Amino acid sequence: MIRVVLPAHLRTLAGVPGELTLDVAAPVTQRSILDALEARYPMLEGAIRDHVTHQRRAFVRFFACSEDFSHQSPDAPLPAAVADGREPFLIVGAIAGGLEQIMTINPLLNFNGQCEEAFEFYAKLFHGQIQNMSRFAGSPMESRIPAEFRNKIMHATLTFDGQTLMGADPPGGNYQPPQGFTVAIQTKDHAEGERIFNALAEGGQVGMPLQKTFWSPAFGMVTDRFGTPWLLNCVE
Repeated sequence: MIRVVLPAHLRTLAGVPGELTLDVAAPVTQRSILDALEARYPMLEGAIRDHVTHQRRAFVRFFACSEDFSHQSPDAPLPAAVADGREPFLIVGAIAGGLEQIMTINPLLNFNGQCEEAFEFYAKLFHGQIQNMSRFAGSPMESRIPAEFRNKIMHATLTFDGQTLMGADPPGGNYQPPQGFTVAIQTKDHAEGERIFNALAEGGQVGMPLQKTFWSPAFGMVTDRFGTPWLLNCVE
């Protein structure tokens, strides 16, 4: 069995409390470990490597036996100590300016069965890319999900301009309308801010029209047609 250690935010996403083990056929490589990891935890697809090219995400590093394997071929055999379970395969956060990023905070938006439609809209709106769109169908949870809900989204990830949005359709009547938070957007491009605000307002509900305030040349609040509350603040 192969031992794998995930960073805290990916453990939370996968719902695992700590180190996990995977059954990986020889030869044991980065690719074979990640294939097995994503097969067991499909919500991680796109979070560690690109879901199309399978290239490692720039903010992720791979370590084993005190060595950095991040830039080695994904098909190169890993050390025997990893293959036989004596040492874990470590997946860690980005290294920037010589410091390891050990935590990220990203909004995870819940939808009433509309996650796929919402994320396709957000991807177009923010000129982003959907990195992951995992359904309940084909996952370990499928048997516990009503048949009519299995094609809904278990986990989605959208990236744009260095930002990440996550989303899901909670099953079993667990959806609750958003309350107690607002997704805040800040931009220096006033025209772009107006475009985004107007698109979010279409079919939604404007709480405060986009207008000049004492702190901003343009500020507004809107709840989009999917129920997500947004705040847009233009800065000088």
